[in-house]
Amino acid sequence: MTCIELFDRNFTDNVCSCLAFSPQKVILLGKEKNISKYAKRFEEIFRKRGCKTEFSSVTLERTDMKKILETLTSIVEENISDNCTFDLTGGDDQYLVAVGIILERYKGRVQAHCINARNGEMIDCDCDGAVIGNYKQPKMTFEENVKLYGGVINETSSSAWKFTEEFLNDLEEMWKICISDPKKWNIQTAYLNAMSVNENSYSGLSASARRKTLKAFGTNARIEEEFDVEFIKNLHNAGVLSECFCDSDTVRIQYKNEQIKRCLLKAGQVLELKVLAVAKSIEENGENFYNDAQTGIYITWENQTETKSDDVFNEIDVVLMKGMVPVFVSCKNGKFSSNELYKLSTVAEKFGGKYAKKIVVTTCKECASNMRSRATEHKIGIVLLTKEMSEEKIKRKIKSLWSNNG
Repeated sequence: MTCIELFDRNFTDNVCSCLAFSPQKVILLGKEKNISKYAKRFEEIFRKRGCKTEFSSVTLERTDMKKILETLTSIVEENISDNCTFDLTGGDDQYLVAVGIILERYKGRVQAHCINARNGEMIDCDCDGAVIGNYKQPKMTFEENVKLYGGVINETSSSAWKFTEEFLNDLEEMWKICISDPKKWNIQTAYLNAMSVNENSYSGLSASARRKTLKAFGTNARIEEEFDVEFIKNLHNAGVLSECFCDSDTVRIQYKNEQIKRCLLKAGQVLELKVLAVAKSIEENGENFYNDAQTGIYITWENQTETKSDDVFNEIDVVLMKGMVPVFVSCKNGKFSSNELYKLSTVAEKFGGKYAKKIVVTTCKECASNMRSRATEHKIGIVLLTKEMSEEKIKRKIKSLWSNNG
């Protein structure tokens, strides 16, 4: 099968047919002079999948209709015996007009279709009811999506998290404490982080501090609440601290394991993992609803991977893929500024194209209310999670992230 793709700067549109049909050849046709570099990039993505599709490209001025028709005719004549089809998912209007003329000339001998990248539906554009090849629902991983737009995943913490049944139970216990009072959670985990400088170097799981040291930390950091012994007692009762000792002079704790420790030293970590765990748990028709779900992603441009500057890295808390739709999720367990909306919008548009969904999941009612208008300007959806919500309602909210239009 040979597929002629009308090149589009929204790169997802250029690979729909390759994902759906695995053709032997794909020919990119467009006005860009450097279109060959995109053909090479796309071929690399599919080579990594084990697909042997050959990508090539042809550059044409969109104002020269005669030349466009001559080129399309030549391509069709050369490939007509190889099941030739046009993918009209993307491309400029001039090329679409030319394809219409070619379809009339070669009626019944070539095919044309387009694919709705949002839901994977294929539309027969030549109206003959015939489809070349066996159609399969197009899906991408988030890494492939980033590569498609010229990015590289520089780092991800997803592989470092082991979602065992025991850890999921522990995560749920921490989530209950966190969501009951997110502000307190942020403050008290800051104290735990301060204690980590005095870690027991032997096990790495123990931490201790003098009460006056913690008080001084709170004063210097201008934290409005003092260290709360009841907070760590609650963690101990929840089973995520294996040791908890407090007297008038000293506080000493031991984390259950390394994953628990990581959850309790970063204020927003539990919210991020809760969103990820729920997303990974959702199924539909016996399959994972999201075909990819990761956390702690750092992205940069391909030619900047050697640069040490933090400016070139783009951090995303949670990423999801629903078919070909990438979902960029920023998790906020407290107050946040409008600058966070700008950063989320920028990274999603750079590495997700027009199909990208941009979501802020927050536990802060005040921010969810105050930022909603500004978020709408950026086409960002704000999802509020509260302690009153059932697990089923949270799951419904996470399931709807991919279709959220801000």
